[in-house]
Amino acid sequence: MTTAVEQATPRIPVAEPAAVPTPAAGDRKPMIPVIRKALLPDLESILRIYNQGITDRIATLETEEKDLNYMEEWFYEHGGRYSVLVAESGKNVVGWASLNPYSNRCAYSGVADLSIYIDREHRGKGIGRLLLEEL
Repeated sequence: MTTAVEQATPRIPVAEPAAVPTPAAGDRKPMIPVIRKALLPDLESILRIYNQGITDRIATLETEEKDLNYMEEWFYEHGGRYSVLVAESGKNVVGWASLNPYSNRCAYSGVADLSIYIDREHRGKGIGRLLLEEL
């Protein structure tokens, strides 16, 4: 069942990587990132961006950087409605977003909190908005 808000919200189609044009040499237009489901090989980039958020203290209350083992465990806990998406520009992951279970109490079943992290060099370019719209 969809809500009135969901019905009224336009969806941005997710392009396949081959559908995204590559800028010609000297073309200064920014490449529109591809939004897709995260894959296991993306974890190193997801970890790097997450640790930037921890270091910069702008997106999380975490204070200690995480390692790849932590991120692997975190990744395997996500699936179904609690998905992880990445924004890919060229062949680089420049941001990621996830839905996370809010609580294991039955009253909160289906409720999620949201995480969005963008690489330092790509912040302020609308990538977070694209990720949010696809979640």
